[in-house]
Amino acid sequence: MHSNFFPPAKEGIPEGNLKVIQHSITTKIFLSIKSYLSYMELKFHSKNILFIFVSIILLLNIFTGCIWSNFRQSDNVLDCVFICNLIDERANDVGIKGTDLGVGVERDNEIWLIFGDVVGMNILKNGASAVALLSKERDFDFSRLTWKIDENGNYYKPLHSKRVYGDVSTVPAGALMVDDTMYIYAMRVEWWHHGPKQTHAWGVLFRENETGGFYEIFNWSRDERVNNAPILVDDTIYMVYTNLYRNSAVYLSYVEKEKIEDKNSYRYFSGRTEDGKPIWSENIEDAIPLEGTDKMRVGEISFVYNPILDMYLIMFDSFSIKDGGFWLYYSKEPYGPYSRVKVGVLKDDSWLQENWSGCYGGYIIPYMFGDDGKELYFTISVWKPYITVVMKTRFDMKEN
Repeated sequence: MHSNFFPPAKEGIPEGNLKVIQHSITTKIFLSIKSYLSYMELKFHSKNILFIFVSIILLLNIFTGCIWSNFRQSDNVLDCVFICNLIDERANDVGIKGTDLGVGVERDNEIWLIFGDVVGMNILKNGASAVALLSKERDFDFSRLTWKIDENGNYYKPLHSKRVYGDVSTVPAGALMVDDTMYIYAMRVEWWHHGPKQTHAWGVLFRENETGGFYEIFNWSRDERVNNAPILVDDTIYMVYTNLYRNSAVYLSYVEKEKIEDKNSYRYFSGRTEDGKPIWSENIEDAIPLEGTDKMRVGEISFVYNPILDMYLIMFDSFSIKDGGFWLYYSKEPYGPYSRVKVGVLKDDSWLQENWSGCYGGYIIPYMFGDDGKELYFTISVWKPYITVVMKTRFDMKEN
């Protein structure tokens, strides 16, 4: 897995973030070249090396000024504070050396953080997910975090990957409780590709069984509903989702909770009426992007409801050049329309280790909104070193 970011800043670019910009530009340019190569149906062979490097030079000249200007002129950015690294001795003690994602879901008096591919202390025990447990409180208290364990004292594994072509990774994308049963929407990766070659995956729904394990209910098609983030509103499950891995706009859908296991009962946002009400279709082919995301390249995505502010929040990292970086979308209705603001995850990158790379994810922890509802805690993953951290921002928007 590889990722990137677009760190916004309010006033200029800090000296330490120059390497961030260079890394960001390079990866995003390769994504643009990849799309163009696909359009032209070219193959990545030696005869095209010259074409690719010429394209890089041209794109650098075209986009560098735009990106630099974006850093300097963006004044509507939420500042972030580093809270903690979740991979400490407590994780090591249950067999976890590293993991990513951290999808939050409320369950009774706890909040589960469901993680992706675990690198174990024993290198032969990789390929499963893990769960950290938090007390259901308005503020995040790292000292009270524990890891859910099995009967042998090792980390609990709700999802497993076969680590073969067709299922090289099966990782959580979103989760929710329906009555007393937990459901996990997962992303199943066919095979990880690097550089300009596109990774392919698809969405899978899992249901919890009586013994605490999870079994598969159904899956979508290749490159379809790869990442799904659900929330329950009364008896309706609303979801935001993305398709082609880290190369998709954001889409909306819903399903009645009693029909969650029936793939044919899902409905898809396909437009609005003249008075702004959503239009829904039973055909996924009719789905159109959420307003303001049609030019974005999104992968992992988070969706929560803030009851204190009566606000629906969507968070994701966009891998596009023009609208790259972490974004927070917000609305009074689950189906929007949404307003948006950038999230300055890396405005201050002093918490990162030397020679780090690959910042991705962005999962808002539900319920933990502070007393006034304006505190947002969220998980961010770093590819090198392979860790997951908690950040905090304050959702205190200025009037435009």
